[in-house]
Amino acid sequence: MSTEQQDTTTATQASAASTLPARFEVTTLPVADVDRAKAFYQRLGWRLDIDFKPSPDTRGVQFTPTCPRTETPGGHPVMRKAFHEELDRVAETLVEMTHLASSAMNRATTALLDADIHLADSVIAADAEIDARRAELDLMSFDLLARQQPVATDLRVIVTSMRMSSDLERMGDLARHVAKAARRRYPDCAVPAHLHHTIREMAAVAEQLVTATGSAIANKDVHGAVEIESIDDRMDELHRKVFGELLDRSWEHGTEAAVDTTLISRYYERFGDHAVAVADRIVYLVTGRYGTQDEGLQR
Repeated sequence: MSTEQQDTTTATQASAASTLPARFEVTTLPVADVDRAKAFYQRLGWRLDIDFKPSPDTRGVQFTPTCPRTETPGGHPVMRKAFHEELDRVAETLVEMTHLASSAMNRATTALLDADIHLADSVIAADAEIDARRAELDLMSFDLLARQQPVATDLRVIVTSMRMSSDLERMGDLARHVAKAARRRYPDCAVPAHLHHTIREMAAVAEQLVTATGSAIANKDVHGAVEIESIDDRMDELHRKVFGELLDRSWEHGTEAAVDTTLISRYYERFGDHAVAVADRIVYLVTGRYGTQDEGLQR
């Protein structure tokens, strides 16, 4: 082929290439929280093109991926780093929920034994914050499932965390029930004076349980999680002690006080049961199984 023919062929190929239709791909991803999704892609270094509201009930955000930087300075993929930051945020939210549940039960106990209606009202109102944290965690988890499609350990972490948040939210509800009992009997105390010491003991055990639960979640501590059951054994003993008092022939406080005391004792006992349920899920989250009794990893 002559030089002139080669030039002609090259020019023809270039002309054909220039007439090829331009194509690009657009992916539309519905999300529960637009602000969180926007922050996620901004952390990846993607270019924000537009943030708009096509209608009063709809909002859209358009990003363009940027290719040059796909790894962090340490050699870790940016996408994976951002994903694990989101997983860390899920764990942090669970720990925050344990703190809120602990505070709620402590204040509910004080309101109960001191017949403090204002403190009881504050506990009842504050339960909305625990509910909000659970809703926040669920949204984070759904977004991660939709965007990242995790498998194996990562999938187990997300699904198990959603189950744990349900237990922690229920612990907050039980503290609210104690506060409601205090409010219902105001200005009297719902529990007879001779059982105040037992209720204080149950509150102290509840504090131990929720503190140990938060620590086990934060550190992914399997053996710390297993120890939670032995703490709960003391709660069960105190619950039985209350029933013994109620069934004693010397009980002289009437049916109303008996019903109140039964329910309140049950609230503390169930608080402990939910802590044990969270502990079981921590073991599963870390190991992928519930273990055997010989390993000390089975209830």
